[in-house]
Amino acid sequence: MKNWIYTCFLILGLANMSNLIASHSLGSDMSYRCIGPDQYEVTLNIYRDCAGASLGSSETVNWTASCGSGSITVNRLPNYPIDITPVCVTQPSSCGGGSGPFGVEQHTYTAILNLPAGCTNITFSWNLCCRNNAITTLNLPGSQSMHIEAQLDNSVTPCNNSPVFLNPPVGFACDGFPVFFSDGGFDPDGDSLSFSLVDCQNSSATPVNYNAGFSGSNPLTSVSPIHIDSSTGAITFTPVGPQIFVMCVLVEEYRNGVKIGEITRDIQFRILNCTNAAPTATGVDGSSSYEATACANTPICFDIDVADANAGDSITINSNNGLAGSTITTIQDTATGALKGQFCWTPTAADVGKHSFTITLQDDACPIIGTNTYTYDINVAPNPNPPVNAGSNTQICQGQSTTLNASSTATNIQAVWWTPSAGLSNPTSLTTQASPDTTTTYTIYTDHIDGCISTDQVTVSITSAPPAPNVSTDSISVCEGESIVLNATTSATGYYWSNAHGFSSTAQSPIIPNASILDTGRYNLYVIDASGCQSLDTFVYVSVNAPPVAPTIVSNSPLCFGDTLNISSSSHCGQSQWIGPNGNSAGTLGIPSANNVLWTLGSTTNIPSTDPNYLSGSWYMVCIDTLTGCQANSNTINITINTIPNTPLAFNNGPVCIGESVQLSTSALSGASYAWYADSTQTALLSTSQNPTITNIITDSTFYLFVTVNGCTSLAGSTTVNVHAVPTTPSVPADFAVCEGEAIVL
Repeated sequence: MKNWIYTCFLILGLANMSNLIASHSLGSDMSYRCIGPDQYEVTLNIYRDCAGASLGSSETVNWTASCGSGSITVNRLPNYPIDITPVCVTQPSSCGGGSGPFGVEQHTYTAILNLPAGCTNITFSWNLCCRNNAITTLNLPGSQSMHIEAQLDNSVTPCNNSPVFLNPPVGFACDGFPVFFSDGGFDPDGDSLSFSLVDCQNSSATPVNYNAGFSGSNPLTSVSPIHIDSSTGAITFTPVGPQIFVMCVLVEEYRNGVKIGEITRDIQFRILNCTNAAPTATGVDGSSSYEATACANTPICFDIDVADANAGDSITINSNNGLAGSTITTIQDTATGALKGQFCWTPTAADVGKHSFTITLQDDACPIIGTNTYTYDINVAPNPNPPVNAGSNTQICQGQSTTLNASSTATNIQAVWWTPSAGLSNPTSLTTQASPDTTTTYTIYTDHIDGCISTDQVTVSITSAPPAPNVSTDSISVCEGESIVLNATTSATGYYWSNAHGFSSTAQSPIIPNASILDTGRYNLYVIDASGCQSLDTFVYVSVNAPPVAPTIVSNSPLCFGDTLNISSSSHCGQSQWIGPNGNSAGTLGIPSANNVLWTLGSTTNIPSTDPNYLSGSWYMVCIDTLTGCQANSNTINITINTIPNTPLAFNNGPVCIGESVQLSTSALSGASYAWYADSTQTALLSTSQNPTITNIITDSTFYLFVTVNGCTSLAGSTTVNVHAVPTTPSVPADFAVCEGEAIVL
C-alpha cells in the first residue's frame, strides 16, 4: 500500500473550507415505488459533505400532475445518516465530528403520497440552495441551486416503480488516471432503461450556468470526451487537472417501447492531485469485451481479471447484485498472487434479454481509497433445444427404490448427467434407479452440441416409518357393561387395532360395547400413511372394573315435618349420591361438599327440615366406588313426611258454679285423635274425647288440648273455665197473717 501525494491540494482545500461549509450537498437522487392505486412511496437520497452545514430530519418534495400540485414532507429514516466516505481503515472521515479532511454521508428520506384518483403525468421535484462554491465548472456555483426530478406517466402503467441506483455516488478520483464509474441503474419491474448525461438543473426547466466549454454532456476537463453507455449507464473518462465538477445522469424508463418514467441523479465529482491508480478489471475471461451471451436455464460463469498498478495494494471486489441469484467469488492464485472475480449465474426463461451488473473494485490507498466500477452485459438468449423432462415427483418409503425416467425429443444431446449422483445406479443415463436415504431433488442436465444446457428436476420424497401414532390417552378404565372407546388422534390413511384376545378393528376410534372383565388388557395400534408406510406401534391399556354390589337403603319414614330425614344402607360405598324427587340433573345435585346432603362419603345421609331437599317422594342411592368410579343403584323407597296439625281451638260452656260440670269442646279434624290435659306438660290426661265433660269443677281451671294426625301431634290449644261460688241462703221473717186490705210487709 502507498500514500497519496495530496499535501498541496489539501492545503488549498483547507484554505477554501469556509466556502465549502456554506454548502452541504454533494449529490442527490429521487425514486418512487407504487404501493397501491394512486399511492406512491417517495424516496429522496441526499449525499452530504460532512464539512458543510447539517441537514434536517425532514425535507419537502413537491409534485405536479394533471390533477393539480402539492407537496409532501419526507422524513429521514431511522439509522440514517450513514457514513459512505471512501477512506482507508486508518483514516478517519470528517463525519460525526471526525478529524479527517474528507467526509460524505447519505441521508435517506421517505414518505407516502396519496394522489386523487385518475391523477396522471406526475413530476416529483426537490430543490436545495445552494451548490458548493468550490465547483470549478459552474459560473458562480454558490448562487445556483441543486434541483432534481422524477417523472411518471401512469396513464400507460397505472402502478409503476421507478428505476433505482444501486451504487453510491461517491465521486473522488486522481488526476490523469482513467475512471470507470456506474450508478448501478436498475429497474425492479424489468423495464428497459436508457442512460444519458444531461444538464444539471438550477430549477425546473432551468439548467445551471456552466462555465464556457462545459455542459451536461461535457461536464469536466478530460483527455477525451466523457462517455456514457446508453444501455448500461457505464461512464468512462480520464480527468485532466484537479477540478470539482457536477454531472447529472438521466435514466429514462421504457415499457414495450413506450416511455413511462425517468429519474435523475446529480453528482459532484472531485478530481484530486494524487498518484494512486485505482484497480482495474478486464472484460469477460480476461478479454477486452465486457459483454457475454448466455442461454436460458444454462449456467454461465466467467472470470474477471483484476489488477492494481500500485504494488502491495489490497483489492476488494463487490457486486451491486443487479442480477438476482448471481454470485461473485474472489479467487487469488496462491503462487502468483493474481486476483480475479468469478461471476456465475443461471438465467431463467424469464431472463431472456439484455441484463447488466456492476462490480466495484477498491484498493486500500490512504487517505482516499481508489475506486473503479465496471459494467458487464449479459445477453440471455432462449434455449432453442427441446426441453428435457425429468418425470413426475414420486414418493417412496424408507429403504425402497424408484426409477427416474427422463425424456427429451432433442437429437443433438452430447452428454447427460444427474446431480446429485449419490444413490443413483447410472447417473449419466436418462433412466436410472434412485435409492436415496433422504428426500432428494435430482436435476437432469442434457448438454447440447450448440452449448446450451437443458435442465429439469424431479423430487423423490422419502417417507420414513411414521412415528408411533398418538392416542387420546394411554390408559382407559371403564366399568363392566360400559363401552370401551379407543381413540387415535393421529391423522392417517389406515388404522389397525388389535389385542391378545382376538379383537381387531380398522376404525380410527373403535367402540367395544358392553365391556366385560375379559376385555381387560393391552390394545395395540399402528397406522398406515398416505405413502403406504407402516408406523411403529403404540398401545392403550384398558381396565374393566366390576361395579359395587347394589345396595339396599332404609329410612326413618314416615316422619313428622321438622324431624331429620335419615336414609342409610348397610353396604359400603366410598361415595354416595342420593337421588330424590327433584331428579338427578347437575343443577339439582350440585357438587360434592360437606354441606351437600345429596353427596356423602359413606352410606348415610341426614337431611334436616331446613334443607331444600327435605322432600317426600321416591328416593334411591347411587353407590360409587371411589377407586374405579363404577356405580350401582339401590332399591327405591318412598319417603313420607307428614305435616303437624295446626294448633287446635279449645272451647268450654263456662262460667259454672262450684261443683258443677263443664263441657269442653273443639272442632272436628279428620283422622285426628284428641288428648285433653290439666297441664301443659301433658302429665295429667283428663280425656281422649273430642268434647269431654269435666265434673265437679271447684276452681278456675285451664285445660290443654293436643291433636294428633298420622302420628304427628300439634302444639297445645287451651281454654280456661271460670268457676263462681254458690250464694248464701237468704233470711226471711216467720209466717204471719194480715187482714184483708192491709199491707203485707216482707
